[in-house]
Amino acid sequence: MNRNSGYQGTAAIRWYAIIIAWLILCAVSPGRALAAEPYDFAVVPQFEQRKLFAIWKPVVDELQKRTGIPLRLVALVLRFQPVH
Repeated sequence: MNRNSGYQGTAAIRWYAIIIAWLILCAVSPGRALAAEPYDFAVVPQFEQRKLFAIWKPVVDELQKRTGIPLRLVALVLRFQPVH
């Protein structure tokens, strides 16, 4: 197994995420791109918060730069209710 194969997979996932997010943002409301208030871009937490932001911040920044739509990266906090 190639040492870089994990990185290549992560890079591919990032680009797919950028493309999907861009399509969703364009479909939702192109007029809102001119609004001052940014969209919240939430990521399901697969890692601890620092690592999550280190991975996703460049993706969100690039998406914002290419689309001109203001975005804010936020972490989701998942809370589960105990089953009785």
